[in-house]
Amino acid sequence: MRIFSLIIILAVVSGCSQKTSNTHNATAPASPAYWTPTNLARLIAGADNIVVTNSVPNTHFRLSISGSEVGKIVQAASSSKAYPNWNLTGSLFEWRVQFCKATKVLATIDCREGGFLYGGDEYIDSTGTIEALAKRCESKR
Repeated sequence: MRIFSLIIILAVVSGCSQKTSNTHNATAPASPAYWTPTNLARLIAGADNIVVTNSVPNTHFRLSISGSEVGKIVQAASSSKAYPNWNLTGSLFEWRVQFCKATKVLATIDCREGGFLYGGDEYIDSTGTIEALAKRCESKR
């Protein structure tokens, strides 16, 4: 019994001798390398048509898209990436893209070749789909 009591006393004493410090070595969590427009992806998932217009005032351009091409554009926009500390390019985002379900507008992005603005962030599409859409609009203007 004496040995058991001695072991308990040594355990308590050694546990109390740990140094404390006012500083800590915790690091802040790393910021993400990029983020995707998850809210946009949720909003446009049910789109069955897209209407593209020119965002420049007093221009009368309109392109309607339906069918399987809508799914490709929805997928490209949903998987696009924004990067931290990315400075907006200052480019003219000439094409207003409205994702629609029947006649209801689900969400709108302003795009240019390779990217688009949504929610104050500039997203980059690495699939080439948004760029192809912008070039298509440019050629039909």
